[in-house]
Amino acid sequence: MLFHYESCGRSGRPQAGDEVMNPAPVFDRVYASIRDRIAAGQWRPGQRIELAALCDLLDASPSPVRDALHRLRGERLLMDGDGDGFCMPSLTEADLIDRYDWVQQLLLAGLQGAGRIGPVGENIEPVEATGELFEAIVNAARNVECREAMGSMNLRLHPVRRAELGILDGVEEEVADLRRAVLAEDRSALRRRLARYRRRRMRTASAIVYKVHQLDRRTD
Repeated sequence: MLFHYESCGRSGRPQAGDEVMNPAPVFDRVYASIRDRIAAGQWRPGQRIELAALCDLLDASPSPVRDALHRLRGERLLMDGDGDGFCMPSLTEADLIDRYDWVQQLLLAGLQGAGRIGPVGENIEPVEATGELFEAIVNAARNVECREAMGSMNLRLHPVRRAELGILDGVEEEVADLRRAVLAEDRSALRRRLARYRRRRMRTASAIVYKVHQLDRRTD
């Protein structure tokens, strides 16, 4: 069980408004809500996350919100901001290329692994389906660190994959081709298709970054 001590006074007694009766479910709710909002692109790259506004938005006291922000920072979904605050990570063309390269390395680790590729979800929406397929491929590495790293990258790249739909043609069919190769466990075909997937995005990284910032402005 998680306990939150920051909001206690000098006496060690909880202050008014703190969730002290059942802190773990409050933390879980707050953490999941912020994580989902990050994945949905609610905040633009580099934008400061205001603690007070987030507490009002989530109907929660500062302690579980702050704890959730610290955890998300540890997962690299947030960064340290000015003072003791938090902000969204920046996103430049170089940043995005680094992320594409890291995902490719994780996928190759999966393809080189001895485990079975899968399981594969039923989602056909291209953004969600891409994450499911990539996790299925990495599962073959039989490496917990690789799986966790891919889960983190799927969250960090979720707004990027939304932006790709407005830049790249044929994303739906591209993802469907990957799905067919995953279901067939055809690793040679997957290597070819993943290499093409990466090349297309590397060539248009600048435009994709610009599109991400446009998407984020529309959520303000």
